[in-house]
Amino acid sequence: MLVNIALDDAYFLGILSSRFHMLWALAAGGRLGIGNDPRYTKTRCFEPFPFPDTTEDQKAAIRDIAESLDKHRKDRQAEHPDLTLTNVYNVLEKLRAGEALSAKDKEVHQQGLVSVLKELHDNLDAAVADAYGVAADLSDADILSHLVDLNKTRAEDEQRGIIHWLRPDYQNPDGIHQEPVLEVDTTPVVIPEKDKQPLPKALADQTLAVREMLHIIGKPATAEEIAAGFKRASRKKVGELLEVLSAVGQAQRVRGGATGFEWVRGVKAPTANAEGQSAECKRSVVGGIMTFMETPVAYRDIVEFIAQTDPERLMTFRASEDVQRRVADLVRRGKLDDLNDEERRELERYLHLEHMMRLVKARARQVVRER
Repeated sequence: MLVNIALDDAYFLGILSSRFHMLWALAAGGRLGIGNDPRYTKTRCFEPFPFPDTTEDQKAAIRDIAESLDKHRKDRQAEHPDLTLTNVYNVLEKLRAGEALSAKDKEVHQQGLVSVLKELHDNLDAAVADAYGVAADLSDADILSHLVDLNKTRAEDEQRGIIHWLRPDYQNPDGIHQEPVLEVDTTPVVIPEKDKQPLPKALADQTLAVREMLHIIGKPATAEEIAAGFKRASRKKVGELLEVLSAVGQAQRVRGGATGFEWVRGVKAPTANAEGQSAECKRSVVGGIMTFMETPVAYRDIVEFIAQTDPERLMTFRASEDVQRRVADLVRRGKLDDLNDEERRELERYLHLEHMMRLVKARARQVVRER
C-alpha cells in the first residue's frame, strides 16, 4: 500500500525521516506477509504521531538537514540510476550494526556515499531530539516512552480545547479554539436481553447496525458494551466496525472507559469543511469510548413529512443490489484504511442517507400502526 504525505515543508520530511518517527511507526504499525514486513498504516503511524512543539530556529535546523538529505539521495541516484534506496539503507543498517560489508555492499556504499548519508541522519536525529527536548543518545525504549507520554498530554490538551495543529494556517485559519469536552459518564450500559438482535451478515448492514446501537444506547459506550447489545457479536468485530464509522465521521471517540482498549479520538476543526475534516484531522491514541454523532434536529421534520406520504411503500424500500455492493466494498476497504478522500465522503453521504431512511421506516411503521 502506498502512503503519500502531501506536505511542502522539508521540516516535516525531517521529522518523518528521523529515528523518533521510525521507532513510532515500527511499534504502532502492522506486519504483513511471510517475512512479517512492517506496514505503515496512516491511522496508527501518522495521525496519532505527536510532532514536537518547535521554535523557529529548531524548525529551520531540521528543515536544512532534511533538504540536504533529500538532495544527497537524489544526486546519488541520478549519478547511478541502478542504485536503489532499499540497497542503500540496507548497507546503512549494516554500518550501524558493525557488520562486515560484502563486495556488493561496498559497491553500494561507494555509489551511495553511505557514510555521508549516515552523518546526515545522525545530525537529523540530534536536531529532532533537541526539538523534543531530550538527549540525542536516548534509548529506543525511552524515545517510545517519551512519545507515548507526549501523545497522552496532547490528548489531555485537546480535552481542554488546546489543539496542536499540524498545519494551523490551513486547519484553523481563524485561530478558533475547540470547546472543552465534558467528562464522560462511564456507568455501564445494559441492553435488555429481549431487545437484542443478531448482528446482520452483510458488512454494510453490520456497520449501520452498530451505528444504530450507538444511537439506541444514547450515551458514550465501549466496544464491549456495544457488542453486548447484540446476540453473538464479538468485541473485536464491533471494534472494527467502529473504526469504519470513525473514519467517515459517523462516530467520535471520547475519553474514559476501563476495558483496556485503546481507541483514537478524532478532533475536527470547527471551521473545516468535509474534506478538511477527513484529510486534516489530528488524532491521539488514548481512551476510550465512542459516542454517536447526534442526528440533526432538521431531520425530524423531514422524516415526519416523508413517512406520512406513502408509509406502506416506504417500509418495503430497499437499495438496489448495485448500491449494496458498492457500499459493502467501501465499508470493507474502509476497514483496511484504503479509501481516498472522495470515497470517504461517498461512504459518509450514504451513511447519512441510510440513517435517515431508517428513521423514516421506523416512523412509517408507527404511522401504519396508528391508522
